[in-house]
Amino acid sequence: MEEKLTIFKTAKIEEPKIIVLVSSVMTWTETPKKQEKIEEALKEDEENENQDREKEEKKSEEKSVEGLIKNEEEAESVEKKIEEPKFVNFEEGDFLTRVPHRDFGRWKNIEDLVLGLGAKENLSVFVVCAGVLYGNGESVLEHHFKSAWLESPQQLPYLHHGENLIPTIHVKDLARIIKFVVDTKPESKYVFAVDNTPLSERKQISIIKAISNGIGTGEVCSVEPKNESWELYLSIDLFVKPSVLLVPEEEAAPPFEWHALSGITQNIYKLNSEFNEKRGLKPIKIFVSGPPASGKTHFSRILSTEYNVPHIKIYELIEECIKKHSEFSPTVQEMLKNNQKIPAEFLAEIFRWKLHMNHCRNRGYILDGYPRNHQEAEMLFMKLKKSEDPPADEEGDPKPKEYELDSEILPKSIIVFRAHSSFLLSRIEKIQHLHHDYRIDRMTRRLRTFREENEISDRSVFDYFSDLNNEVFECECNDDEAETLENLKIYIEREGRPYNFLPNIEEMVEKRRKYIEDRDSEAMEKLKKEKEKVEQMEIERWELRDKRASGRLDLIKKELQVASKEQGIPLRKYLMNNIMPALAEALIQVCKVMPEDPVDYVAELMYAHSKTAKK
Repeated sequence: MEEKLTIFKTAKIEEPKIIVLVSSVMTWTETPKKQEKIEEALKEDEENENQDREKEEKKSEEKSVEGLIKNEEEAESVEKKIEEPKFVNFEEGDFLTRVPHRDFGRWKNIEDLVLGLGAKENLSVFVVCAGVLYGNGESVLEHHFKSAWLESPQQLPYLHHGENLIPTIHVKDLARIIKFVVDTKPESKYVFAVDNTPLSERKQISIIKAISNGIGTGEVCSVEPKNESWELYLSIDLFVKPSVLLVPEEEAAPPFEWHALSGITQNIYKLNSEFNEKRGLKPIKIFVSGPPASGKTHFSRILSTEYNVPHIKIYELIEECIKKHSEFSPTVQEMLKNNQKIPAEFLAEIFRWKLHMNHCRNRGYILDGYPRNHQEAEMLFMKLKKSEDPPADEEGDPKPKEYELDSEILPKSIIVFRAHSSFLLSRIEKIQHLHHDYRIDRMTRRLRTFREENEISDRSVFDYFSDLNNEVFECECNDDEAETLENLKIYIEREGRPYNFLPNIEEMVEKRRKYIEDRDSEAMEKLKKEKEKVEQMEIERWELRDKRASGRLDLIKKELQVASKEQGIPLRKYLMNNIMPALAEALIQVCKVMPEDPVDYVAELMYAHSKTAKK
């Protein structure tokens, strides 16, 4: 850039040209803070002191001593105030004193080079020093916007105490300022392009709190620097006011329409919408309904994990309502304490409170089993219509309330599980030992209520959405979980898969491939272990047989030895020499083989042995 700018030093410019350099407040970050001039402060305080003294002299003589003491105390307080430096904002005319950040020294040199070309004939030069940029999808503040959107981490980080002042500018306003400079060619060649954020809201902690409150959980925490990319800009501490050209000090209107004149803190919802739009972020709002034991909670839990959206159930929402100390908390606690049923209208208000939260508004939600009927759907998705008309008519009677559809919280995907009662009752019997709520009598009663309200009734909860031209997806219950889940995802993503910081198609394919590989590998490993186990059991079985056979043989030998000692008759010797060896061998074989007819097996062995002996 420097080489291109130096061409203008020697070039002869025949026609009027304009150079506008868009720079950054990073060329000011190391500039010593600007203090109010002490001489002016002393002079002003001296004048105030003289005026006070003249007033005191006019008072009665009785109060003169008290007045002198008071003046002395005031003088001491003035001295103390003068001792403490008072910092003031930088003005555009202070640009000669600016000291850049160590990484922006080159930018300062480029600024000086551009300003040095101002003496050239037919050449107008301007430096637009922009604050920290935000808006239109974010760049510098991307980490905080993304973290708040995902609510991960729950607490947004700010550096140290967070009291440093950060000058900011929306990217659209920066573009309008550049156009304004080009069109008007102001006398000031150095222009501060920063918004008019109130001083207290320029603090780093105020900006981070605004992002967390407007997009995330509302929680923040102080952290030490870790060399993250965003730390460079959030560590700026610079007191800069917008140019008088752009924001007149008096009540005069600005020279152009600002997009975010009051800064990040007062335009956070606008910035939230911009971030969603530019990043392709769309809330995934799903309503899942069906009879008990149809699998709606099971698949709602899976879809909640798949799309990273809150899974909202009645009982869990009531617990959250109490835990977060919402406006409904005292009433809910009192009802639960007295074993009272929460009224339908009040329950709808609790759900509306939840659905308007940042994470539901940005990422979406899965409503699991609520609303349960047409009436509850009307209570939930209809809101009181705002009207500027007086609440009473000419006769003083209150006007009837008017309601309108709250499209902001209306689900886009409506999923209904269908199943025959016999299938559901059979499933309940199989799993009732796993869930204490899955008692046959209780589930039968719930099933009957669901049928009456949404199948027998002329106005079901599904009719409510159909009347609003919302497509209702009916899913027949079966035991093929993979197929059911795939069908649900196809329906939910019928208009395209939202970005929402979710895995893309390639990542999903790779994840699926890895899942299949891991599953097959696990199955093979399991099969291998089972085979090894069977083989080991077979080896142990044969070893046990051999051990038993060997034990029996030893026992026979011992008995024969005892019998031989006790009976020394020739018959015994004859049997021992001719019969017992063959018989013992036959018995050992019987123990090893364990035939179905051991006697017949021994007879065959003895017969075979007799033939061998004859030969």
